[in-house]
Amino acid sequence: MKFRLKRSSLFIVSAIALSVSMPVSQVLAQENTAAQTTPAAPMTVTPWGHQSIDIPADPAVRYGVLENGMKYALRKNETPKGTAVVRMKVAMGSVAEADNEQGLAHFLEHMAFNGSKNVPEGEMVKILERQGLSFGADTNAYTSFDETVYKLDLPKTDDKTVDTALFLMRETASNLTIAPEAVDRERGVVLSEMQFRNSPGLRQFKQQIKFEAPDTAFGTRLPIGAEEVLKTAPAERIRGLYERYYRPENTTLVIVGDFDVDAMEAKIKKDFADWQGVGEPGAPMEFGTVDPNRAFAISSFADPAVSSEVEMTILKPYAREDDSKAKYKTDFFKSVANSIMSRRFQKLALASDAKIRGGSVSFSDLYGVVDQISLAINAKEGDWKTGLMVGEQELRRALTYGFTQAELDETLANFDTYFKDQAEQADTRRNQQLADAIIGSVDKKTIITAPKDDLAIYMELRPAMTLDAINEFFKSAVSRPPNTLFITDKKAIENVQGEAMAVLAESMRVAVDAPEEVVTKAFAYDNFGKAGTIAADNMIDDLGIRTIRFANNVKLNLKKTDFEKGKVRFSLRFGNGQLSFPQDKGSLATFMQSMSATGALKEHDAVELRRILAGRNVSTGLSAGTDSFGTSGTTIADDLSMQMKILAAFVTQGGYRSEADGVWQNAVDGFAAQLDALPQNIARFTVPRMLANGDTRFGIGSAEELKARNIADVKAVLEPIAMTAPVEIAIVGDFDEDGAIKAVAESFGALPQRLASSEVDPAARAVSFTADRGVKTLYHKGAADQGLLLAYWPTTDDSDLKSEAIRDLTAEAMSLLLLDEIREKLGATYSPSASSFASDDFTGYGYISSFVIAAPDKMDVISKAVKEVTQQMRDAPVSDDVLLRARQPIMERFEKQLRENGFWLGLAGIAQGKPDRVERYRQQKALFEAVTTADIQAAAQQYLKDADNLEFRIVSDKTQSGTE
Repeated sequence: MKFRLKRSSLFIVSAIALSVSMPVSQVLAQENTAAQTTPAAPMTVTPWGHQSIDIPADPAVRYGVLENGMKYALRKNETPKGTAVVRMKVAMGSVAEADNEQGLAHFLEHMAFNGSKNVPEGEMVKILERQGLSFGADTNAYTSFDETVYKLDLPKTDDKTVDTALFLMRETASNLTIAPEAVDRERGVVLSEMQFRNSPGLRQFKQQIKFEAPDTAFGTRLPIGAEEVLKTAPAERIRGLYERYYRPENTTLVIVGDFDVDAMEAKIKKDFADWQGVGEPGAPMEFGTVDPNRAFAISSFADPAVSSEVEMTILKPYAREDDSKAKYKTDFFKSVANSIMSRRFQKLALASDAKIRGGSVSFSDLYGVVDQISLAINAKEGDWKTGLMVGEQELRRALTYGFTQAELDETLANFDTYFKDQAEQADTRRNQQLADAIIGSVDKKTIITAPKDDLAIYMELRPAMTLDAINEFFKSAVSRPPNTLFITDKKAIENVQGEAMAVLAESMRVAVDAPEEVVTKAFAYDNFGKAGTIAADNMIDDLGIRTIRFANNVKLNLKKTDFEKGKVRFSLRFGNGQLSFPQDKGSLATFMQSMSATGALKEHDAVELRRILAGRNVSTGLSAGTDSFGTSGTTIADDLSMQMKILAAFVTQGGYRSEADGVWQNAVDGFAAQLDALPQNIARFTVPRMLANGDTRFGIGSAEELKARNIADVKAVLEPIAMTAPVEIAIVGDFDEDGAIKAVAESFGALPQRLASSEVDPAARAVSFTADRGVKTLYHKGAADQGLLLAYWPTTDDSDLKSEAIRDLTAEAMSLLLLDEIREKLGATYSPSASSFASDDFTGYGYISSFVIAAPDKMDVISKAVKEVTQQMRDAPVSDDVLLRARQPIMERFEKQLRENGFWLGLAGIAQGKPDRVERYRQQKALFEAVTTADIQAAAQQYLKDADNLEFRIVSDKTQSGTE
């Protein structure tokens, strides 16, 4: 459960999402005026009342409205097969709250899981777990300014699962008990979430939205609410909000998945047709107003953990339009302009003397209150002034000289590919994607379109996207003076008005030149020599994985599926990854992950490579896994050959360019400031290294360590390995096998002889769990009331699959017991959890851990509760029901993964290099099914001992000083 802040933004998206409207430029207005003389196009109107002038609605979506006013939408979809997602939207968010109700919309969301007319408190989640849905991953909800959405991801669509899901949604919609004692127990949970969410980014957002939209509810109605209200609001006040807004006319139910639409519609009518609201309905939500003609104003926000940024905004009156080709044309123009400006800023950020870290121009609306055009610049740390000057000058350059034909051609090539791929892959879009798009269309009153129609409309409108037209549009849209300037920096700016105005004045005195016309070179790595020949070709029959070995020892594994039409997934593995890293190069994997693509190739820098690959569905760069270097991604069959050539070039012709060092140094201060800004960051970055006795391959080190990393470090390790290391490639999805083999034969297969295998020095696999035990205190720099309690018990590696399965289920059972004890009974935390980690790379290394959000004044209580749970697990077997609820979601995931290309890519990626791991896959389901409650008790007795426990208490440095 969570709250969500959203701002409608327009980037490079499909026509489905292009729902922002603005005044059309003069050239478009002239075209529209001329078009009005032609006969009117047919209008599309859905049963929801959403209409378009000349855009067809997707016929696969069935819309309906019950007599009580509840809307529903159904769509059959088979990705993944045999599954479905349920989304229930209530048109009520924090904006609907009165002063004494701040946070109660979100509180209500929590109460949906705490008892209803037909479901006792604490039983809803358990019912879902028994059906194979895990809390958090498959069962969730969020609250935003204007909506509350409940989410269920169903692992199967049999009648029992679907009926249970609809029953629980109906319970949530109209039958919540909101008992006073349940409300009191949940207060601590909601307050714990408030503490957890209190990040510098949230505080920045709150201050910025109050500045930019002072006469709206957004700045004073954050969904998380007001602490005093959450502490004191009685149950009847929460119920009052519930009855005013949880009503059929405010509710939309969307179900997408592999089911019979007629049968699903009948179920909805049966379960929801008799629902009637209670009492008087709530007033419509009032968002407030923003004056689009407000005088230019400047404000700022400071926090040591934020990055230096500037955002300048132009406001315009919001005027909603029905979907139409004319509106889509304007939206396309916005996306083109945004793309070109973003790439200009990206080029500046990649320069050897880069003055900024990036930037963009975006078109958006603020919940239909006002239209915004925003210029946002990510400045170098502590240098917002230069960032502001760069942004002003680049915007002025674009307005003075326009865009270039090369920039437009590159952008349209990418658009062409996007719309073509969306149309070709339409039949295998994922359930979540489709359901969320339908939910997103409710408030905008937009039409959901089919990708083939999006492509047809795009191709019809594409000739209008000429350079002159785009330049005229951008000039017309952006040339008016800005209304606001908001600056974010680590240090407070004393006279922000005076300083910013002086910077702008200085910047505007700088003359800007026309952008240079660039000629892109031909791709230098189109020919790696004579194509490789196949030395071995076999089939793993029970898995349907074809294994090929080329004469130079490059391995290729192929798995054809029909799960994602038009998509091809690939992976590359070579060498031994972080096992090759020296201990004195800590955080090198982080550097490589971030900067490999920027290091580019010997013959092409990152900017030129981007231009070369315009319109191609390929990715660049390499990363370092624990036991291999490589990458993975998604492409299409037509681009598979280019993708393989790109990867072969990165392996053998890496540029290791100095631009990577410049970009890294510009970014590292901002990243380093995040390491201890929040307790969860310390848990993620600092604790793993402490657990591993300081091994630098774990976690992330200090700012000094990060700053010391450079592209030469990567080159020194990677270049000699890359020339001879074993290579294993996997290709999974919708492709022609002969074409895939040819693509690899002409790239990796043409390389000089590779090693068939490589040994790892046993010393590189040696990691020991720290011998320290007891309680350790670590300090973060966030809010004083934020904290985490982490507990660890050392176990071992994953060499014994049966033992690993037992430990996994032991941790899952522990999660359920912690949830019952600390959240449900004590109401002391937001989301306790436990997990098991067993390394397949480091000998003997593993642990079971628990993660509990804990305010400093509740540390002792929570620590005691964790110990009581482990004592309980040692003293007696867990119940059969706990084992069922722990195991069932795992078993459902085993079934679901067989219908997922992502799973098959992981298995195919190691089919030749790690055959023992493939054999483990064959055994795992039976081993998990065989785990008993006695096995879990035995594991708890072996591993979950108080004497072996290492506890970290992560608290604010504002609560105390000194060290343990």
